[in-house]
Amino acid sequence: MSTFVPLELVSRVAPVGVRFWDDLTRSFITGDLDVSAQPVDVALPPTVLVPNRSGVYYATSLPFFPAGGFGGGDDAYWASITARPFVIRVDDPAGRFMPFSFTASLPARGLVGWACAGGPSPLPGNAPASSVPLFSSPSRVLGGAFAVIRASLWDANANAPAAFAALRVTVDPALPPVWGIADAGGRIAMVFAYPELPAPPVDGTGLLPLSRQTWTLPIQVAYVPGAAASTYPDLCAIFEQAAATLWADQARATPLTAVTFTYGVEVVLRTAATAVGASPLSVLYVTAGA
Repeated sequence: MSTFVPLELVSRVAPVGVRFWDDLTRSFITGDLDVSAQPVDVALPPTVLVPNRSGVYYATSLPFFPAGGFGGGDDAYWASITARPFVIRVDDPAGRFMPFSFTASLPARGLVGWACAGGPSPLPGNAPASSVPLFSSPSRVLGGAFAVIRASLWDANANAPAAFAALRVTVDPALPPVWGIADAGGRIAMVFAYPELPAPPVDGTGLLPLSRQTWTLPIQVAYVPGAAASTYPDLCAIFEQAAATLWADQARATPLTAVTFTYGVEVVLRTAATAVGASPLSVLYVTAGA
């Protein structure tokens, strides 16, 4: 019986690996995204990242990375590597998710996560560590029963769309909030699972029929004009925007701080017209903080 004797062992190290989490389906998106990495402040073409069978988007080489990535991948190997900032851009040709970008130091050992200089990133509630969240676009086609809140956010001071404002809804105080991102036209769709039904009344009369069940949830907005303006807005720039104000009325006398919705009915938030005889507004007023 012959014995196999390896004459040479060759290992190859990937300089980048990143996976993307959809909090609505609570799953990783394993394909159909366009992902690239490009050095910051260096005029070099982007490197395309492709998904493997586990849904990790990776590349076998990057600018400034040792040719071919050949090496042991051990502590000594990574101690010899110098990382530099790269911008990673993400787009969804199917239109399910908002395009965005974020900055990461590459090459990186292990999966690349998303973090901001000011502290931990506000990941959606169920996003695993070392993953990057995706955010539903206003045009996402949905299946199943989900709560949907839509709005066209309008900067009342600038008289322009509140581009890339971030909305936050607290569905359960014990869980992280649900986030949504407006597109360049201020359009936003927040999609999430319905909250738990309340406990039956003490008097034993039973619950309301599901079609009549309503919830009222706190809602907040973060917005700074122009802070995240880009074809691929930076996630940190979006979520580091200062708290702003949503307005329930055109006169901007009453802030909108909560949203009420009924099971099975999409909610479209609008600012109420206050002038006598005025037509209803089609937008939701936002004003940035001082």
